[in-house]
Amino acid sequence: MRKVTLFFSLLEACFQAVSIKRKRQAIIELLNFDQWLLLYKNKNSGCSIYAESYELEYRHELKAAEALTQEGYHVLFAPKALFKREDKKFDVFLIRDHLIFQADLKNIHSKNPETISNRIAEGARQASRIVVVIQSDLKKKILINGLRSGYQRSNSLIEMLLFYRGRFFRLNKKDIESDKIYKLL
Repeated sequence: MRKVTLFFSLLEACFQAVSIKRKRQAIIELLNFDQWLLLYKNKNSGCSIYAESYELEYRHELKAAEALTQEGYHVLFAPKALFKREDKKFDVFLIRDHLIFQADLKNIHSKNPETISNRIAEGARQASRIVVVIQSDLKKKILINGLRSGYQRSNSLIEMLLFYRGRFFRLNKKDIESDKIYKLL
């Protein structure tokens, strides 16, 4: 019980700190919390993946987290004590410098734009940021149709971190809705 209370106080400090210096310090304290196991450390970026257990619910989540470390994010898997399983809201905390965000991880194998849209809408119900890893050889136009439809169905979605064809993209609603998306991808 003490560890859960300490975790919540460390997490709250990350979100409540006013100055950038204090936010950085709060994040360092959160990442150094003795409850976390180090699952992976990227040698190039120095970013790491932390969790309360070596056993993750889904294997693909670790692959997505590893890709995020290459892009300069520390990844902290949300501990089970944070919410009841049936009330699960998100998968991870993404941490970069003094910023910390809640995000849901989505691994998409489908080539169907409706499935892509559904997965995005599902993720947006869990967090305002989602990480989407496209695993299929999907044509750009089909992906864009799925992304647009998913964003239109998701009022709370702020940003999507997308891995597509070996590249990384940070996309907001404006990026996806404009014709600029065809050049970005």
